[in-house]
Amino acid sequence: MVGTGLIFGTLCATATAAFAANKSAKAALKNAQAVIDAERPHLLKDKLELFGLVSDPSASLADRRYNAKEPRQLIVEMTFVNQGKTPCRIDRFSCGVVLGELPSVPNYEDSGPITGLWIPQGGDFHVPGLTTDEIDIARRTAIMNGRLVLHLVGNVQYESVFGVKHVTRFAYTYRTDLGAIWYPAEVPAYWEYT
Repeated sequence: MVGTGLIFGTLCATATAAFAANKSAKAALKNAQAVIDAERPHLLKDKLELFGLVSDPSASLADRRYNAKEPRQLIVEMTFVNQGKTPCRIDRFSCGVVLGELPSVPNYEDSGPITGLWIPQGGDFHVPGLTTDEIDIARRTAIMNGRLVLHLVGNVQYESVFGVKHVTRFAYTYRTDLGAIWYPAEVPAYWEYT
């Protein structure tokens, strides 16, 4: 009987020690996750510009008249900045211009993997020359007058140095009523930041 009590006491002590070790391991894991979250990269839009909507005012009058009449592509350039505390690697990027209303469900055309592109802390990722289909003067005028809405939608997938995957999804609307600026589109389905 004494042996059984001793075995039971030893089992209880072992179980208590195992429970304490488990609790300590969970606390350490939670602390490590907090460090990873605090030190993560944050890839955010820094600059967004639209070219080709209005003729270049420095061009000659003949060139401006020609450009105003001909259909032409609009060009969007954007820059993302890593505002986090660690570098990140961009895995995938997709972006496109939408004229008119945004669909209720986003459809990001994937530009495929972007391998080996590391963005250091404070560094940027420039996306040059996203172009639209050719747009005639009537539609460009409608955009300038706010009768036709121009959106830029996109999706950037990137990974931290800790191997954690992140995504930034966005949608901006070109607002001429607010002074010809890009404004965050008010469609929640297009926004995600993880």
